[in-house]
Amino acid sequence: MTVGEDLRSSPRQRAAEIIARKLPYARGHHRDKLLGGRRIEEWFCAEYPDLEGLLNALAESPYVDTAAPESSRLISDLVSARGSMFRVFTEEEIGIVVEWIRTLGSTGDPVPRGNVEPQAPDGRGDATGPWPGTGMGEPESASASPVQDARSPRLDKRLLYYQLVNAERYPESSRPAKHYVERCLARARRAMWLSRLYPELCSFEYSRAAFEHRIEVSYREAVDAYRPFVPPPRLSREEYLWLFVQLAPLILVDGCWLRNVGCLYARHPGIAAGLLEIYADEVGGGDPEASHAAIFRELLRSEGIDLPEVSSDEFIRCSKFPSAVFDLPLYLLSISQYPRTFLPELLGLNLAIELSGLGAFYMKLVDELSYWRIDARIISVHIASDNLASGHAALAKAAIVAYLEELGAGYGEREVQRHWRRVWRGYVSLRVVAAKTWFDLLIRFVSRFGLKRVQRRWVT
Repeated sequence: MTVGEDLRSSPRQRAAEIIARKLPYARGHHRDKLLGGRRIEEWFCAEYPDLEGLLNALAESPYVDTAAPESSRLISDLVSARGSMFRVFTEEEIGIVVEWIRTLGSTGDPVPRGNVEPQAPDGRGDATGPWPGTGMGEPESASASPVQDARSPRLDKRLLYYQLVNAERYPESSRPAKHYVERCLARARRAMWLSRLYPELCSFEYSRAAFEHRIEVSYREAVDAYRPFVPPPRLSREEYLWLFVQLAPLILVDGCWLRNVGCLYARHPGIAAGLLEIYADEVGGGDPEASHAAIFRELLRSEGIDLPEVSSDEFIRCSKFPSAVFDLPLYLLSISQYPRTFLPELLGLNLAIELSGLGAFYMKLVDELSYWRIDARIISVHIASDNLASGHAALAKAAIVAYLEELGAGYGEREVQRHWRRVWRGYVSLRVVAAKTWFDLLIRFVSRFGLKRVQRRWVT
């Protein structure tokens, strides 16, 4: 559609086009929710979905208030910072939906069945496309020769975690932080060498089409793996609360890996803007109570769990935390200190993190927490904000495409492939670093709750 055609089309037509673009990412996320007396998933499942019927059902639903469009539940609740559809629509798209709601009751252009086909999720013509490059200097490369041995057993992970949370007070923490990042990336490199054992870790030659196809397939497999919840949950209520306490050092610094990306503005303004958009959501977008850390604190308090402030030395000395739970958050805090040196790896890591919040694992987790009446907002907010339509995963993907396109324009295909390998190493690093933590937690789980519980819940 050209700009002129867009201006001439009705708000209803433009709203239908928005829905059509989002459909590939909406399927599988609405479960048994109803709209217009019909399961929402049924509206999406046809080859050419009934957009006319869907819009009519939405217009007649409690989610739309024609007297006060901006106050409609679709806008004020579902797509708000705490809503289940946060980041599904861009600000521009929300404006179009509000405009469509405002026209309801007047004669509007009908949307014929099948008039708008669902678009392929390739980002073309959508707000999730890449940012234009603005030039860049000589490609950066991470140091491969640390001053001291990053594998030294003398590394105090708890202390370094504390120092990096309070980095402005401990500038000397930057050097061991860099060594720790290099150590984690070396482990990821070794895991990639074993790609025959782990095919999903295997890198491939970069092209935008191949990259986006790989992400789409991975995302769809994760979502399609969801099955309707059948009680009882795999973990008991006590076991879930124990697990949340173990993950507190990670969740209470959510978003930390992007905390210094503002320094990228000089050379990569478009990429920096997208990453900062993600970071702003992680920390509440100006509302401290909307930050992911605050939402998680609310969960803990609702269960009578009170942990020390994350920036205090009491936190790292808390006996509830084994040392292994600091591995992953320490990696995220460490790489945040070097957003320019490790930019390719940071971009890959960021994508892996945002994609990890999507799919059957988190969807089932919401079901099981809800069964136990445990506040599941910390999970549902990730499912919403990390979405691949126009949320954090889409922004993360677009940042990688933009970075490699800048490289290609300035330095050619060879540099694109070299930096792509670094991007993929960062992507793989999340799983590699997290694996050690999960293994340690499994051992502690067995010690606390017994081997039979593990066999009954996870093996059978």
